[in-house]
Order: sequence, then C-alpha cells, then structure tokens
Amino acid sequence: MWSFFKNLLEKKELKNIEKEASDYLDLFKDRRPVPPSQFIVLDTETTGLNTGTDKILSFGGIRINRDRINVGDSLYLYIISDEESENKKQSAIVHGISKNEINQYGIPEKEAAIEIINFISNYTIIAHHASFDIAMLNKLIFNNLGIKIQNKVIDTVELALKKDFGRVHNIDYNPYMYSLDVLLKKYSIRPYDRHNALGDSLLTARLFMKLTS
Repeated sequence: MWSFFKNLLEKKELKNIEKEASDYLDLFKDRRPVPPSQFIVLDTETTGLNTGTDKILSFGGIRINRDRINVGDSLYLYIISDEESENKKQSAIVHGISKNEINQYGIPEKEAAIEIINFISNYTIIAHHASFDIAMLNKLIFNNLGIKIQNKVIDTVELALKKDFGRVHNIDYNPYMYSLDVLLKKYSIRPYDRHNALGDSLLTARLFMKLTS
C-alpha cells in the first residue's frame, strides 16, 4: 500500500517539476519581448572553480528595475548538495559558509532550481565572469529540471573592457585588472559583504550602474 502512495507522490512531484520547467520555457516562445530596463543580477558561491565537478553552495540574486536596484526584490539561497565532498568543507572556510548554515538553512537542489528559474523569469541576467555562474546554474537546473537557462546574459567584465578599449574581442589585457575587487576599487564602490552571493550580487549591480551611466 505504501509503495502505491509513494509512486503517486513521485508522479505528482514529477508533474509539478515538468510544469515549472514548461512555464519557464514558455516565457521564451514566439520571441516574447524581454521586460525593458529590468535585470536580474546574480552570483553563486561554489565548492570550487571546476564547472564539471564542483557544486553551488549558495545563490544570490537581486533585481534592477528601471535604473534602480531593488534590494527588497532579491533571492538568497543555501543549497544542500546531493553529495558531500571534501571540497565543500574547504570552500566553507573560504566563503565563510559553515556546514551548520547549509544544514540549517539549505534547501535541496531540486527546490533551489525551481526557485531560481521562477526568480530570473525572462529578465536579462547580469553577472561578473558570467560564463562561470551560468555554467554552474545550467548544471544544477539541467540535472534537476532537464532544461537550461534561456535568458540573455550580460557580463560586467565585458562592459568594463568595452568602456576602457571600445571593444571586447582581440584585446591584450591583464585579467586581474578586471576582477570584481579591482573594479570595485576603480569605481569607488565599497566592498561590503564580499564572498557572499547576495552581497556580491548587490556589488555587481552597483558596478553595472557605474559602467552603464
């Protein structure tokens, strides 16, 4: 009898997951217009820099609405990995994320994936070194929902390069000079809450505003 109800619950959960994924993909059908002047700035804290093997520990996102950073419209998640690793313990020290915090406040990967796609909707995404964050998020979302991020993406590194050189490609530059820390100092942005996914999202949002003003 229990196995019957368990299968019923699993089927219901699968339908809910399929609906969440389908609703997200529907936002990009028929070239629907992206909400004007509205952006999602996001950041991830991870167990390492290997997009193939490392995991997301926390996600932070904040919305920009018509040239205003909307701090009240944000998302901050601790994510409980499906598997434990020594890398997670090391990263917890680097990012100041303790195992107790993850265990106490964390949510499962599948739940996190749903919350993230609902939050980003079809808004344009902004991130610093965006390709890394998008790769990590795509792995999380694909493994749990079977889809990938469809949003347009803007990288603040590329915006900074374009501001300095007038272009993005075929440039000989020092990557360190375009790290988030260096750019925050260059544009006189005080680095509050660095290495915190939501704090870094807010700082990246402020950097974006400086680069596009």
